[in-house]
Amino acid sequence: IALGVGYVYANTTIGIANISVPIDLTQLPNFLVESGIVNYDSSTEDQFAQRINVVSTQVAKSIAVKYPNIHVTGIESELASEFIAHYNVPAAESREALDSDIDVSDVESGVPDYIMIGELTAINAGDQKLPIESSTKYSDVYNINAAVSYRIIRMSDQKVVGGFTAAGQAGGVQFLSDKNTIPNYNTAELIQSASDSLLASILSQFDAQVTSGKFEFESQI
Repeated sequence: IALGVGYVYANTTIGIANISVPIDLTQLPNFLVESGIVNYDSSTEDQFAQRINVVSTQVAKSIAVKYPNIHVTGIESELASEFIAHYNVPAAESREALDSDIDVSDVESGVPDYIMIGELTAINAGDQKLPIESSTKYSDVYNINAAVSYRIIRMSDQKVVGGFTAAGQAGGVQFLSDKNTIPNYNTAELIQSASDSLLASILSQFDAQVTSGKFEFESQI
C-alpha cells in the first residue's frame, strides 16, 4: 500500500496489545464537570470498560485491513503488562530505553518490529442536571467518555518512537420538569456510540503516526 510519494512500505511487523483496563475505575480521572447535580453511573461505566476489549480487537483488525503490507500480530497480556510497567510515563514523542531491557526471548510468535500498548487513562458515565434560568425546569446532559493513551515501542532497542492519546464520547440531552424527575437514556446505544467514537479516534491517531514517519519501515521505490 502506498503511504508516501514513490514509496511502498512492507515487511514490517507490529504487535498490538489489548488495551489495559485497571480493576478500580474510580482511580481514573473523568470528564464530568462538578456543577449542578452530578449523578455518576458506575454500572454503565463498568459495561463500557468491558467493551474496551472489543475495541482492542477492532483496532488490530482495522489496521491489518488498511495496511495489508504491515503484518499485525497480537501481544500476550503478560508481556504487554511488563512493557506498561516499564514505560509507566505519559505517551511521549521519544524516550530512551531504560537500563534493564525486558526479556522477550520467550515470545513464541517471534519478536515484532514494533509493539503498540494502550492504557485506559480516563473514563466516566453519568449525567448532570442544571436549572434552566427563569424556569422551574432542568436540563439533563448524559455523557459517556473514555481516553486511551498509546505508546509505540521499537523492539530493536526498546525505545518509544511514538505516542498518542485517543478519546471516545457519546451523550444525550433531556429536559426535565423538575430536579426530582429521573431521566431515561438508552445506555446500551450510547456505549456502542462511544466505542465507535473511540475506535475512530485511535485509528485516526495511528494513521497520523504512520504518515509522519514515526516508523522505520523497510521500503522500496
